[in-house]
Amino acid sequence: MDRQAIARKAADLVYALGVAICLILIVTALFGSTAVINPDAMLPITHRERAFGFLAAGAAPMLVACAVVYRLHRFHHQPHRWRNAGLIFLPGAICAACALFLVAILILGMINTFGG
Repeated sequence: MDRQAIARKAADLVYALGVAICLILIVTALFGSTAVINPDAMLPITHRERAFGFLAAGAAPMLVACAVVYRLHRFHHQPHRWRNAGLIFLPGAICAACALFLVAILILGMINTFGG
C-alpha cells in the first residue's frame, strides 16, 4: 500500500466517524429529551441544547475532514463534482449552520443587553 492509499483510508475513517457522530447529535437535537440534565446548575441545559452545542463545536473539525476527503478522492476532477461536493460537505454544512446560529444568538443577546 502506498502513502496516498493510507492517507485516503485514514481520512475516510475520520470522516466516517465524524458523520456518525453528526448523525447521532442531529437525531438527539431534533428528537432528544427536553429534561434538564443538572437542575442545580447555574445554567440548566437539556439534552437537545447540549447536542446542538456539540454540533456547533464540531463545525471546524468536520469541515476540515470534509475538505480532506474531497481533495484526496479527487472529486473535483470528476464529472458530477457539484453533486459530490454537496454530499461530502453536507455534515460540515449542518455543523457550520449550528455554529452560525449560536453566534447570531450571542450577538443578538449582546445587542439586546447593551444596545437597550
